[in-house]
Amino acid sequence: MLAPSVVVIDVAGLYDEEAFSDPATAAAAAPLRDLAARGTRFEDCWTRSRDWPVTEYQMITGGYPVYPFVAAAEDDPSQTLAPGAGLLAMPPAAGFVANPDGLAAWRAPVIFPGDSVFDAAHLLGLGTALLGDSDFHALHTGRAAIDVGPAAGAGGAAGAAGAVGSMGAGAEVGPSVEAGLASLMASYPRFLAVVAVGTGARTSDRHAGPALEELATLSGVVADVAAQASGALIVVTSRGATPIDDPQPDFYGPGTSRHVPLLLLGPGVRAGVVSGQPAAPADLPATILFALGAATTTDFARGTWATGAPIGGVPQPIPASATEGHVLLRAFAQGP
Repeated sequence: MLAPSVVVIDVAGLYDEEAFSDPATAAAAAPLRDLAARGTRFEDCWTRSRDWPVTEYQMITGGYPVYPFVAAAEDDPSQTLAPGAGLLAMPPAAGFVANPDGLAAWRAPVIFPGDSVFDAAHLLGLGTALLGDSDFHALHTGRAAIDVGPAAGAGGAAGAAGAVGSMGAGAEVGPSVEAGLASLMASYPRFLAVVAVGTGARTSDRHAGPALEELATLSGVVADVAAQASGALIVVTSRGATPIDDPQPDFYGPGTSRHVPLLLLGPGVRAGVVSGQPAAPADLPATILFALGAATTTDFARGTWATGAPIGGVPQPIPASATEGHVLLRAFAQGP
């Protein structure tokens, strides 16, 4: 069953553990857990980088800029070519920023080569939107393929500041998100919307009272957006549990700031499933396009991925930069 539309809800500062498995956060995360019970949750979803601009870029392109190569903040400065991970640069630098130039590059308003899932959605005849607390989502791909969204010049590095807790417990979907979704639904029979929720660092101790209030607020906003987009494929994930330079990262153990929630629910999605299939933000474009009915190719090395027009008879990924992601097939009910 094809999804008529897709809404991706990207929540800033959310651990997978606090959303779905920590008993101390169960009450605050109840709306998220209720949504997960209606769909498929991937319990092994990890971001490639701790730096939110990198993750947001991968969410909408399915790849990483390698021609020309753009270093990430964690990369060894002596590595000037891909993959740039710099495994010899140990131990990790303070604040995980080994490469200040890489950190700055991901915050500079420079368009990287390639297109995004918004461009691919346009090719399928969908309207597109970027709504909510967007910071870096379109910084490196531009807004030309976004029909409804923030004004030009909004977002960017300003999104690195602010606190989710300022929203207050029990906050509802902002009027700009409600209006944006309403406009999209009124204007386009089918659409792809990315809704960014939350903007900055949260209380580090996720068991503290303020952190639980923040989680309750975020969970309620996600549930409200999902309810407004009833009938669409809903994707809930996070750009990272903590900002890269958070003074107290990895609340649930080493590396857990990169362990983020990923759940899908809606048309064609299996209900009540927890999958151990490895997943990453770069898998979202291929998975979204598969759900929307785009052409796909399957091979032994890359699994199933969305494909555009072939070149010389060789299938090409769509978006063109989607060289890392693949379709998370275990989320979908497959017919005979």
